[in-house]
Amino acid sequence: MTLNINGLTSHTRHQMLEQFLRRHDVDFALLQEVTSLNAITFKGYQTIDNIGTSGRGTAITAKEDLQMHRTRRLPSGRGLVAYYNNICLLNIYVTSGSANRAERETFYNSEVIELLLQVLTSLIMAGDLIACEQKTTAQGTDIAVELWKDF
Repeated sequence: MTLNINGLTSHTRHQMLEQFLRRHDVDFALLQEVTSLNAITFKGYQTIDNIGTSGRGTAITAKEDLQMHRTRRLPSGRGLVAYYNNICLLNIYVTSGSANRAERETFYNSEVIELLLQVLTSLIMAGDLIACEQKTTAQGTDIAVELWKDF
């Protein structure tokens, strides 16, 4: 499961998320826009967080019996890698808006690539990945589709 929690400061919303994890028997939750480890601590789950220089970041929450290891964090907080057995879990959060286009391109072309180059096993990549306005190319192709073809 992947979810942008947008800071999650409300106690009620925290309880709702915890109930959702239990009700749906979620093994792994990849969370974005994490601002506090307290907001993403759930009974019966372990959490690896990466709150970056901007005060927001990413986290991977897993059931306690599913031990994660070999973590890697981007200083910006926008990327986090953890392994479970031979499966790499990659959680990323990309800035939105046309004003951040250059930042997004740099993020995908350098930071995400750097994380991917070190993956030697099966990969689960999730997160708030395509945070861009809906536009199409002159040929009518969705730009988001073009981005992933190049990626």
